[in-house]
Amino acid sequence: VFQKIGTAHLFAISGLHVGFLLLFWLWITSLLGFSKTNRFYSSMVVLLLYGSIIGWPVSVARATAMAIIGLIAYYTGRSNHLLNSLGIAGLIILVIDPNAPFRISFQLSFLATWGLIYIYPRIRRKIPSKNRLWDLALVPLAAQVAVLPLMAYPFNLLSPVSLLSNIITSYL
Repeated sequence: VFQKIGTAHLFAISGLHVGFLLLFWLWITSLLGFSKTNRFYSSMVVLLLYGSIIGWPVSVARATAMAIIGLIAYYTGRSNHLLNSLGIAGLIILVIDPNAPFRISFQLSFLATWGLIYIYPRIRRKIPSKNRLWDLALVPLAAQVAVLPLMAYPFNLLSPVSLLSNIITSYL
């Protein structure tokens, strides 16, 4: 049922979990009064430990690489260009596992992330409203639009309800 309505990804360990873990850890370290340097290094250690514990699925490897690049950019005062981070994460995974790009998990993870960092801003700029409710709908929609063709081909599954169901379930 979850596959048919396009929400099976919610039950997979993914980059979304890496993001939640990082935000949670940064919040905890700020409450504990960690210095900027200690927050940086402890965040990287937590992300690397998490990836090691769960066996480094492609989506977690991608998200961890992108998170570490983002942390480096943030703590050194540089801008984080997300498309470059995505490309670097892809190169890192490619060096470790040259066959990774041929797996559906790699393709879905990178396409969904590309949708979030490339398609979403372009759609958002076309909507003049500053209402944040638009963002709640457009973020999962952008990821879903990016992976839709790939979902249709190998899984023979194209579910229009998946667009709506992902908008609703992504925030649960």
